Amino acid sequence: MEEYRKKLKRSIILESIFALVSVAVIVISYMRADAMDPSEHAGSFFQGFQAGLFTVWAGVMFYGIFVSAKALGSREYLRKLYIKEHDERTIEICTKGQAKAYRTCIAVF
Repeated sequence: MEEYRKKLKRSIILESIFALVSVAVIVISYMRADAMDPSEHAGSFFQGFQAGLFTVWAGVMFYGIFVSAKALGSREYLRKLYIKEHDERTIEICTKGQAKAYRTCIAVF
């Protein structure tokens, strides 16, 4: 279980870095949007799309940080999270789903 704690601590660090980068991109997108001429529809759309994409990405990172921190604070929640992530049935289902998605992508492209 101690190895899993170390893994969660590393994931918190990486997710924090990704969240900070996402917030920086969001701020830059909004700063550039203010400086744009209103007639530049395509550029404005792209910056809005980029800001929205990174907003969702930052939200996912903050959720991951919250879950990992909660697990590190509670021994019971840590045990439940460990069991959930290492459940053999879930791993098998995900592996089969990924294989089918990979085959579909290969067939389409």
